[in-house]
Parts: sequence; C-alpha cells; structure tokens
Amino acid sequence: MNMSSSSDKIAVFHLVRKLNNIEMFEDFLNSYQCFEPGVQHDLVIIFKGFDNENEKTCYTSLLQGIDHLSFDVSDEGVDITAYIKATKAFAKEYHYLCFLNSHSMILSSYWLSKLYKNMKLKDVGLVGATGSWQSHRGSTSRPRLITTALVFSFLTIFSTKPIAVKREELSDVFEHLRFLLDIDCYPNIHIRTNGFMIPSSLMLENTLQNIISKYDAYRFESGRSGLSRYIKNKQLRLLLVGNDGASYDESEWRGCNVYMHNKQENLLISDNMTRKFSEGKEGTKNSLRRSSWEAKRILAYPQDWRAIVNRRKHAKKLLNQKAQLEKINKNSSSRIIVFGASILGMHFYSWLKDNTKNISFVAFVDNYLTTSPYKEALIQKPNYLIEHCDSFDYILISSNEYYDEILQQLIDLNIDESSII
Repeated sequence: MNMSSSSDKIAVFHLVRKLNNIEMFEDFLNSYQCFEPGVQHDLVIIFKGFDNENEKTCYTSLLQGIDHLSFDVSDEGVDITAYIKATKAFAKEYHYLCFLNSHSMILSSYWLSKLYKNMKLKDVGLVGATGSWQSHRGSTSRPRLITTALVFSFLTIFSTKPIAVKREELSDVFEHLRFLLDIDCYPNIHIRTNGFMIPSSLMLENTLQNIISKYDAYRFESGRSGLSRYIKNKQLRLLLVGNDGASYDESEWRGCNVYMHNKQENLLISDNMTRKFSEGKEGTKNSLRRSSWEAKRILAYPQDWRAIVNRRKHAKKLLNQKAQLEKINKNSSSRIIVFGASILGMHFYSWLKDNTKNISFVAFVDNYLTTSPYKEALIQKPNYLIEHCDSFDYILISSNEYYDEILQQLIDLNIDESSII
C-alpha cells in the first residue's frame, strides 16, 4: 500500500470478541485490505475474552501477511471497557488513537488519512465517522422528568401490587431516572464511539471512569461527563468526517448524508447500526432518523414510566437469555429453535449469527407468522417440535408479553423444561 508518512504515530485498534462470529472479523479484514488507509499506522487487534492462544488460532491465521500487534483483555464490560484498557497500555507510544468496534467495515480509500487530516485542524479534539444529536431523554426537561417519575412512584407505592413487584418497579424508576439525569436533553451532540480518532493524551484523561454496563457506555459516549462533553468543555471542536474527506461541524451533521440520513452515501465506516438503517424497512428508517435528528418528548407524563418499567423488566430477561446462550456457546456445539418470529425473534436471529459460533440455528416456530425476511430462516408450526424432536437441543422463547403463555404451551407439548431458554 502507498501510504504517506507522518511524524505522528497513529494506532488503529480493532476489537475482536471471542463470542462473536469469526465472519465479522473476516468482513473487517477484507475491508481493511481493500481500502488503502492513506497514512502510516500500527494496527492493534484487541482480543476480548480469549482464554489462551489456541482459541485465537483461527483469528490469527486470518492475519497472516498483515502487520499487526495483539492486545488481550478479559470479556469484562463492554467495548469502551476494552478501549480504556488499550489506551492505558498504548497511549504513551502513540500521538493519536483510532478505535473500530467488532462490527466495523471500512467503506472508502484513504479512510484513515481523512480522519487524521481533519483531526489536525485547529482546535479539534475529536473526529468520528458517525455522530448524532440523539438524547435518551429526548427534549424533556430535568424538572419534568423528576416530577413524572415521583408521581408514578407514589402511584406504585399506593397500588395493590405485591411488595416485591413494587420494590422492583421503584428501583427501576430510580435507576433509569438517575441515568437520564446524566444525559443532556436534545440536541445532545456527540461523536459515536466507533470509528473515532482522538489525541492519546485526551483519551488518557478519560480512562478513570468504570465502564461495566451498557448504561455506563451510553454515559461515556453521550453523557454529561462523557467523552464528547469533555472535549467541548475544553473548548475543542467535534467533527464528523465523511466519505468525501470533508469535515462537518455540529450544525451540519443532520444533512451531510453520513449517519441515519438519506442513503448514508457519505458514510466512511459502517457498523451494525448504520447497516440496520440502510437495510431496514421504511418504518425502521424513519424511527432511527427521528431518534437521531429530531426533538421528541420522552416521559412527559407519569403513565409514560410504565413503558420504562416494562422495558427494563424485559431487558433483564433478554440479558439473562443471552447469558444462557453465551454459556451454551462456550461449552459445546448446539442446535437451537427460536419460538417467536416477530421483531424480537429477528433480533435474536441476528444476535446469534453475530455473537455465537457454536450455536446453529434450526428454524423459527410461531403460532401465527408464516414468513420471515430471512430466506434461510424457515418458520414452522408448534407441532414441528414433536415431529422433529431430535433436530434441536434448545428452544429460545423470543417474546416478552407472551413468554409465560409460550412456556406453558411448550410444557403442554411435553418439552423438557431444561431445554427451554
């Protein structure tokens, strides 16, 4: 590759999780080799969650002929957790750090030089391939958030629900309110933490936060004490960088066709979210576009907190189910049927493909749906479970509202409960 030299040492970090499907790494490497970076750098592969060298053999074999460094971290926390550990280890060796997550695919030649060129502009503290105005609390003011949360809490306290349910709901309201108060209202301008470049000194100053959960990651990315806010507080600029090599100030982000706008034809580095937009149906695109670029009132009334309580309850269930799947994926090769082919079923189908390599998908089972957007994902009726009882090892129930109903249906079919997730 013909690359321009630079007096600045640049490290490009790419994250590889043990639980991810190796095809994701292949896709990244194909794009990395296809598109000339345009500036000298060191590629550092962050191996997350691998227990020994043997587990990395398939991955390292793909790296033959590609100059790179390796850095190992545990599977603790999220992507930002790994970035912080890598920063502490490498910041003193490099002037600039660029981070790419497991879903990243490069879309343009000279991609790195485009980031670097704009990083070097006057008073710039952070550049990224994607950025957003999205706020998890929308345009709702802090006083209104607090008021509606308190009213909902009082209604819960004086309801006839069991004490255990009240306690869980109140805890969920408090935790979510605490999270939302850490986020600015719309427009909450921030660079997304994938495909971004930053001076190593500034990134090092942001490594004191303890990033464990997804909520911690949201705070780091777009919170009041997060990375973008930190840069802005230092009177430095945030720039979005397009495929065209141009940089865009905050006021230009919405219309520059980089992220969640038109066909994203000016996108420099794609990821799972940009692909969700580009491959989604019109309703999905409109929802993602509005979330990123339009003001909307969230939790403006006490009853709105009911959806938050339900969502957090369902999120806990999903985390538990994914933890079970990750455990199964670690232990042995298994075959799985997903019961429920609606939106959540499609979510699990994609998640299994991206995050597991020892679990093979057999089919969807659904009481009502007959077609799937995935050509290879067949949908069967429940009697399939009896007629093909040897074709699967586990059944994953992909439903929130009807989970208990489906569970009872499976028990009535004499399905072994230990095989139900």
